Amino acid sequence: MEAKLKALYGVRHAFGCSSGTAAVHIALGALAIEPGREVITSAITDMGSLTGVLYQLLIPRFADIEAFVEMGRRHGIPVIEDCAQAHHTMWKGRLVGTFAAVLTDRNDIEERIRLFIDTCCFRDGRKRNPYFLAPNYQMTEMQGAVANA
Repeated sequence: MEAKLKALYGVRHAFGCSSGTAAVHIALGALAIEPGREVITSAITDMGSLTGVLYQLLIPRFADIEAFVEMGRRHGIPVIEDCAQAHHTMWKGRLVGTFAAVLTDRNDIEERIRLFIDTCCFRDGRKRNPYFLAPNYQMTEMQGAVANA
């Protein structure tokens, strides 16, 4: 499923997870933003967009998200787009929306995303020694089967 998402959205990395809320939390955790920092989110949102912000001890600020997306891209500020409820939707000529996945072109956070999804546990033979707190946000086999259908 992850290979299909990479091809469909034209990104280097795709990671399936248990929910859209989890995807936002994973993205924030992967960025390792210092607790107490402010993050901007859409003024029209769902609690799922805020849960990860609050779990990471960040302070949400609400704004017009379209203006922020442009500003973020212009100034190199990471932008996390929460489009879980808009799977396979076109917006301004660009495909957006994944039901429960984190997509990125950034190689520098790929390993941290993988660890954040799976309790900070290395699955490649390295010693299990979690160095940050991470939940279990793995996609179930059933979710993967439905996503592939």
